[in-house]
Parts: sequence; structure tokens; C-alpha cells
Amino acid sequence: RVFVRPFPDVQSGQWQISETIGRDPTWSPDGTTIFYRDAAGDLVAADVQTDPVFAVTGRRPALGETNAFWTLGAAFAPISKDEIIVIGAQGGGAETGQLVVVQGFTEELKERPE
Repeated sequence: RVFVRPFPDVQSGQWQISETIGRDPTWSPDGTTIFYRDAAGDLVAADVQTDPVFAVTGRRPALGETNAFWTLGAAFAPISKDEIIVIGAQGGGAETGQLVVVQGFTEELKERPE
């Protein structure tokens, strides 16, 4: 399960984020969403508020309809509360596919000889 505790006084509270089993929790950069994998391995986005008190305000599939097709071994990195980068995902079931993200490709092209 995924829980949140205040820091540095970790004994002053505890809030459950995942409804059941949860693993690999990661905060969004703006601190408004916690991403985690549920019991089925799907990526969940739990929206939270921290002021005036901490609370989970909603949960949603983080990858939309494609959520069921990503592998447990894939890594993810939140960019914002609504955007994530998935690394190493491979499709399954009736649909398979490949996701390749290339950054800085224009600089690489400029360096290539004609």
C-alpha cells in the first residue's frame, strides 16, 4: 500500500493513497499528484491537496485507455500532474507496439556529415 506521512514529524499523521496494493510511488514535480502502480500493475494518478489539510481528491488511470497494455517492468517519470514519460513499455494482449522518445535529435542531425 502507498501511504504519505508528514516530514520531519512522521508520527503526526498518516494518509493512505492507494485503495489496495500500491507500489513504486512517485510525486509529480508540482506536488499535486502521486503516481503509483496498483495490484494489476496499472499506473494510477492520485490527485492530492496539501492545504489546508492533506487529502486524496481523486484517482484516475494515468495512461488513459492504454493503461492495460503496459508492462510491469516499464519505468515512468512524471513531468506534470497530467504528463508522464514511460520508458521501456511494451504492449501486450491484442495490441502491441513500441514507444521511442528521442530528445535532442535536431542537434544530432546537425552534427552528421551530409
